[in-house]
Parts: sequence; C-alpha cells; structure tokens
Amino acid sequence: RSYGVDSIAIDEGKNGLVDVIFVRYCWRVNRIIQEFASDQDGNFIDGKFNKLPKKIRDAYNAQEVNKEYTVVQGVYPREDFDPKLKGKRGAKYKGSWFLDDQNNNDTFYEEDYVKLPIAIARAIKVRNEVYGRASGSMLISTIRSVNYMVGKTIEIVEKFASPPLGTWNAALWGDSVLDTSAEGLTVFNQELMGKSKQPVFPLQDVGDPRGIIEFLIPYLNEKVTTAFKIDILLDFNAAKDMTATESMQRFAIRGKSLAGMLMQQKTELLMPLIDRVISLLWQMNTLGINSRIVPDRADELRQIGRQDVIIPDAVLDCIREGKPWYKVKFKGELDRLTNTQAIEKIVQALQSLSAMASLFPGILEAVEWYAMWKDINEYLGIRYFKDEDEFKKSIEAIANRERMMMSAQMGEAGGKVEKDLAQARKLNKEAKEGKK
Repeated sequence: RSYGVDSIAIDEGKNGLVDVIFVRYCWRVNRIIQEFASDQDGNFIDGKFNKLPKKIRDAYNAQEVNKEYTVVQGVYPREDFDPKLKGKRGAKYKGSWFLDDQNNNDTFYEEDYVKLPIAIARAIKVRNEVYGRASGSMLISTIRSVNYMVGKTIEIVEKFASPPLGTWNAALWGDSVLDTSAEGLTVFNQELMGKSKQPVFPLQDVGDPRGIIEFLIPYLNEKVTTAFKIDILLDFNAAKDMTATESMQRFAIRGKSLAGMLMQQKTELLMPLIDRVISLLWQMNTLGINSRIVPDRADELRQIGRQDVIIPDAVLDCIREGKPWYKVKFKGELDRLTNTQAIEKIVQALQSLSAMASLFPGILEAVEWYAMWKDINEYLGIRYFKDEDEFKKSIEAIANRERMMMSAQMGEAGGKVEKDLAQARKLNKEAKEGKK
C-alpha cells in the first residue's frame, strides 16, 4: 500500500521518529467484511461480524456490498509494553480500527504489532515540523518567480507577433482606455497627429524577447536539477577523466550531498520495513527451528548434519530478554554512499602520506598497504580483490622470484669476475715470459 499526506495523520515520538499513525481507507462493505469478519480462508465468522458497527451490518444484510465507508486505522505505542513478555504486552504497538463517523467512532477491531506496521519516510526533515517537506515544496519561491517570468515572456511574444495599434479620430482616445494588449486598438485625437501621416501605427515596441527566453530555460533547468539532486544522483561529472584521488574525492562529495536524504530513507523507510518483515517471519516460524519448542525435531536435524537451520541458543536468549538479535548491513549503492566519511579519511591519509614521502620516503614502510586497500574496496563496493592470505602468497612468490633473479645475476657476475681475473693472470704471465 502507498500512503500520502492526503490520507494520514502522524506524530513523532521522543526519538524523533514517527510512532503515531492514523490512516483513512475508503472501503466498500464487501472489503470490510473480508478484512474483519472472515478467516484466512475467506469463511464468514458470525462472532466477528457482530462486532462490526451497526451501519456496516445493516448494509451487508441489505446486500449493499458496494456501499463505501471511511475506515480509520490508528497505530500508536502501547503504554504497558514490556519486551520481555509475550502476547499483547510484548507487542510494542497497538492498532485500533474505527469508522470516520462523528455519530459512531467506537473501536470495533484491535490489533497488536511487535514492530511498526507502516513505514513513514519524510523526504526532507525540517526542525519543528512533523510532516517534513519534499524537494518540490522547497522550490515554491523559485516556481513562482519562474511562472512570473514565463507569463511575461508569453506576453512579450504575443505582443511581438501581434502588437497593439493606434489610430486617429476626433476623440481624445477611444473609450478613455489605453489598450496595450495584443491586437489592441486605441483611438487618438487626430488633432494630435502632428506631422505623422500614418493612419495606423504601432503603439509600443516590446523589444526582442530572446534575451529573457535564453535566460529563463537554463535558469529553470538548473533550479529543478539542483533541488531534486538529479545531477548528483546520476553523477554526470563522474564521466570526466580523473585521477584515482580525484575520483575518490568526487565520490566523497557526492556522498555528502546525498547522505541526508539516504539516511532519512534508511532510518524511516528501509529499517522499519525490514524489522516488520523479520517480525512477521518470526511469528510464522519460518526463520529456523526453535530447539526449545521442538527439541525432538532439532535433535533429528543435528543427527543429519543440518545444524544450519536450528536457531542458535544465543539468539533465543536475546529474543527472550528483549535485546536486539540481528543487525542489518546494507549492500550496494546505499551502503557505499553512506561510507563517505571513511572514504574522505582515506583520501586525507593518502594526501598526507604523499606530502610526507616527498620529504622522507622511508615513511611508506610504516603503512599497512593491504589494510588500506581492503578498506577502499569495502567502502567502494568492489569485490574482485584477493584475500589477505592469497595476497601474502603472491608477495612471497614475487620475493622468491626476485631472490632467484638476484642470485642468478650474482652468479653471472661472479663468473665474469673469475673469467676476467683468469684472463688478467694469463696476460700477466705472458708479459713476464716476454721480458725474459
């Protein structure tokens, strides 16, 4: 389901997140019966039907199943919530259903929710405002000024194509009104004609409108692109040729620009939605085998080596004590863009190392390069590099090859020295024998 400001009323809790939600639904009687007076298989249940408002029951009995009523769902925190308990008090939120009717708005159905069932995400959170704002609302002043300029441009073009005209007559001017609209005609006193002999003449010159048009279109495009962050989302500037450091800097700048919007969606939309799904899966017993509820089944799975489908005892202990038992880690673009602070620190470290290495090259030996490379790959979302053990083996293999090459070169140099020394001895001997 989709929810908008036209059909909901919300309020924030002490943590600044939405925890009170009221939603209006326009449902037919048939839909209301299926939702609140039927079981999962669609079978009609008299007990639930008798709890519905009287006007709903009367409409159903009169076979007016297509008659519409406005039903309100209210979701709010439970005052007596205890995470260590089960049942109603173990559910953090309470749901109430009632008709949007001033004569009959008593609750006819109640629900309990372990996690918030509706995720409400504000696009832009503004201080002291519950509903927040959208990018379009931030453009109201710009849109008004653009609309004004568009109107003036249309007026100029219209007058440029069909300018207002003037003509001569005995009256001071026709109907005492100066008509400057497009295709307007104003009558002037012919005694004021003077030397002008034109019976009909242009009343005014509006000028060339190209200047304002050439200004208006880029202005509008720039404001809309900036407000909706189109240039940052598509990252047009990333197509330019950049060095590795420049590319990382660009990534950090882009991430900072999008961090507020992405974290808002992550906190208010994705996390509540994920928590709700995990809560439902836990209630449906589809997350694994609970060895404390079905120990025999757990023993059978252990015997066949399927411990992977048994819920660990540490997880069961956390759930029983009401503690968080899972942590969500995002993958892909969202995770990478929210790591901009770490990327910025790496860029600063590389710049500092470059400056220090120009003065003292030996400082590079103090850096654990693989750890830095691993962080860069992790924060940028790259997954094709070797692990640490494979990297060490590669370095050792390169070192062994270099040692072997050095040994071969030293052996070759030693052999050449011995050869030169023997040649020198031979020449020295021949020289001595020649003197004799």
